[in-house]
Amino acid sequence: MSLTKSSYDIVVVGGGPGGSLSAWKAAERGVDVLMIEKDREIGLPVRCAEAIGADVVHRYLEKAPRYTRRRSSTDYLDAFIEEHLPNSTPLGMIVGSVPVAYTLDDIVTDGLMVVGDAARRVNPSTGGGIAQAMTAGEIAGKIAGEAIKKGDVSKEELFRYRKAWDKRYGNLQKRIYGIKEAIHKLSDKHLNETVAVFKDKNHVHVFELVTKVLIHQPGMILNFMRAFAGR
Repeated sequence: MSLTKSSYDIVVVGGGPGGSLSAWKAAERGVDVLMIEKDREIGLPVRCAEAIGADVVHRYLEKAPRYTRRRSSTDYLDAFIEEHLPNSTPLGMIVGSVPVAYTLDDIVTDGLMVVGDAARRVNPSTGGGIAQAMTAGEIAGKIAGEAIKKGDVSKEELFRYRKAWDKRYGNLQKRIYGIKEAIHKLSDKHLNETVAVFKDKNHVHVFELVTKVLIHQPGMILNFMRAFAGR
């Protein structure tokens, strides 16, 4: 493909997980795709505060046997640095921000679909958004490629993306946002007491957390009922 080409079927703005997957899935459908990224390299600087779920890794990435032993990522990083960069010192720290406000109501219009952070499709309680971005990107890319083939990029045609997203994550996103808002109303004292209960546990289900919160603040039961109802 010529670097001087000025006309494309689809332009993807942003080369993050959502944008990259959108471009890939659209291109698989035989349309011309241009992906634009403001940084000099795709994936840099790294802005990720946590690991993503194993289901997402297995869905999108092939296993690399050398690195699939049951060890933490910190162990692998420490071993790599010790072997290859024994005299190294940290040069700096990368930080960023994520939107944890309520998700956008409108993510589709004529000729446009919005995914990932731009659509506020982020877990409101943790700030994690890689899984949501990749899922949304996959859906949007497929639909974009199909829409180009049909010659119809109207809001009505592209709204299939919104329907597919809502079916997969919609109600869950609303509930998590409601839980986050309810928990944020707790005082520091009550939050510390709740965390202390789980200090010796490696895994805590959200329902366990909600139960402990309600023990300290029974008056918040209505807020949580609304959250779990998706309102």
